[in-house]
Amino acid sequence: DVMKCTPSYINNMLDMPETHKALSRMRAMVIGAEAFPAPLYAKLRAAGITAAISNSYGPTETTVTATIDSVTNDRITIGRPLANTKGFILDKYGNVLPPNAPGELTIAGAGVGRGYVGLEKMTAEKFITFNALPAYLSGDLARINSEGRIVFMGRMDNQVKLRGLRVELDEIESVMNAYPAIKQSVVLLKGDEAKGQYLCGYFTSNGNVDKADLTEHLKKTLTAYMIPSVFMQLDKMPVNNNGKIDRKSLPEPETVERKNEGAEAK
Repeated sequence: DVMKCTPSYINNMLDMPETHKALSRMRAMVIGAEAFPAPLYAKLRAAGITAAISNSYGPTETTVTATIDSVTNDRITIGRPLANTKGFILDKYGNVLPPNAPGELTIAGAGVGRGYVGLEKMTAEKFITFNALPAYLSGDLARINSEGRIVFMGRMDNQVKLRGLRVELDEIESVMNAYPAIKQSVVLLKGDEAKGQYLCGYFTSNGNVDKADLTEHLKKTLTAYMIPSVFMQLDKMPVNNNGKIDRKSLPEPETVERKNEGAEAK
């Protein structure tokens, strides 16, 4: 009656019509461990799934699930903290930020672990005491909206430098996921400083996507240097044993430069 999995896992299942009948019998689905792509909700309903759908969030260091929210449309949040758990949005100085100001999501309460075994320095950096409670600095960027729900905004360490400019990869992925035909996306910084670096956008879709039209979609929201110069459409995203997208297994993009190098080698 109940199923818990990652967005990547359920997306792959939905691509197999044979699973729809079994999934339609579910009464509750808890989806977590990765960001919930907004188009996934409509895809679940289109497959005949009537179950209550929840989006959960929580690092392993806080006993996995720390917050949860019911998903009823494509406006996705990670909700509010569970019982015995509190969530704070802190700035880099450890001050609590006001609603809608982005900062580091810090989880406090009974579910917070004691630290990392044999890693005292890392434990001291990440496990703190806040408001007299054991707390964990998640490294995730978030804000609390006007309804008091937490909006997940990606990893704070998922920032890269491209030609000296700071780029938020999660922000690009969020805009790509808003393109109607795209199911999932991942953006990576590729290349090297010597030969030149560039952004590559990987995505899955039910049909062929016009990459020029996708670029125009991105231009409406993102500045020019944040738009991937290479796109790769995949049949499905590679996933690891935990059901999360395995970024290390994504194929190397075939750029024009590499094609020319290959031709010369022949």
